Amino acid sequence: MKSKYFTEFWELAKLSLPLVFAQVAQNATSFVDTLMVAKLGPDALAGIAIGSTVFMFVSIVASGFVLGCGALVAQAVGGNDQDTCGRAVRQGGWLAVALFVPALVLFWNIYPVLIWLKQPAETAAASSEYLRAISWGLLPSLWSFAIRGLLEGHSNNRPIMVIAIVSVVLNVILNDLLMFGRWGLPELGLVGTGLASSIVLGLTCLMYVGYAVRRYSHLNLLSGLWTPDLAMFLQLIRVGGPIGLTLGCEVSMFSAAGIAMGWLGPDPLAAHQIALQMGSLSFMVPLGISIAASARIGQFVGAKNGQAAKLAGTVGIAVCGSVMVLFALGFVVFNRSIVGCFLDLSNPENRPVAELAGQLLMIAALFQVADGIQVAGSLSLRGLKDTLAGFLITAFSYSVVGCGCGWWLCFESAMGARGLWFGMTAGLATAAVLLVLRFYWRVGVVFTVSQRV
Repeated sequence: MKSKYFTEFWELAKLSLPLVFAQVAQNATSFVDTLMVAKLGPDALAGIAIGSTVFMFVSIVASGFVLGCGALVAQAVGGNDQDTCGRAVRQGGWLAVALFVPALVLFWNIYPVLIWLKQPAETAAASSEYLRAISWGLLPSLWSFAIRGLLEGHSNNRPIMVIAIVSVVLNVILNDLLMFGRWGLPELGLVGTGLASSIVLGLTCLMYVGYAVRRYSHLNLLSGLWTPDLAMFLQLIRVGGPIGLTLGCEVSMFSAAGIAMGWLGPDPLAAHQIALQMGSLSFMVPLGISIAASARIGQFVGAKNGQAAKLAGTVGIAVCGSVMVLFALGFVVFNRSIVGCFLDLSNPENRPVAELAGQLLMIAALFQVADGIQVAGSLSLRGLKDTLAGFLITAFSYSVVGCGCGWWLCFESAMGARGLWFGMTAGLATAAVLLVLRFYWRVGVVFTVSQRV
């Protein structure tokens, strides 16, 4: 007889494989941007490092609020509540609009903020131009997250993978056209990268809307779109708000590291961008697995089966940790080859950046396992709708432990860029332990309640 763990692993694998491909493809947009911008030189690479840091921080925090759609839909599916599914997606769209407006104002006025943060004027100017170009892609990106929540809540993950792969191909093509001025188009450089990403995010949203309206026609997603639904809107904020703040705490640690790298100079900032892109790319695998596990947990909770929810979380955490062990080994074994994908190692001018990037990748290998376990723990709590606890844990782990240790090691102990990365490792390890402990305590409560019911 098959073990219950093996059965759950197989179900998780079937659900998570399309999501892993989708998350890798989605992150590949930023990865490809960095890879192509590197051809423009270290200054452009430093510009996109700061610009993409700001954009990703804002978009990830905003998307966290919208991600409440997925948690609500998953539990609604488990409880066979179709009405809640449509309401959640519609109000998620309006929440996206409310979040987009202040973000747009920030992006278009970011230059003095970067100067105030003591970034070099050249880097601040390049980052500002990039952010203005990509800013219009934020709203369709948030709409896409709302509809993704609908698909993930129904465990319908294959369309997410297909759309993500198509989006990456479009991004590569448009980057080449607008960055380097192909086919008679103007050569826009870094601005072309931002404009290409903005266009692709818009097209991605159209693909999501077209599919969802057709596939879930019984939900009448566009019906009543203009009718206020304050109760659902506030429920999304209650569930998604802590998710956004949780993601914000994690991203703020990496964003703060990026800003601090700017104080250290263009070379450390460029090296940081290379190592961060590789760490982010590998992180997409456990993230995809965790999203699938979170959906299963939410469905089990909706069906009042706490024991099955605990099993799904346990398998998800174990798989994510195991996968990241493999990535950590890859960072160590193929260290030089990875850096060579971004920089011409035969060029003496690239040597300082290449050497530091290799060192940062070795440190990144240390926190790979912790990073995989913490995202599994965080999304398992999301499946339980226990998002406030996740926020409090990550606020302490990343803001206090991660940023505090990173600052002390970098500036007080004079370890420089390496100190910042060791600090981030400490923050991720702390979050991993506390989030997993919280999940097992909370799911025990759910199991007790389900048994009584």
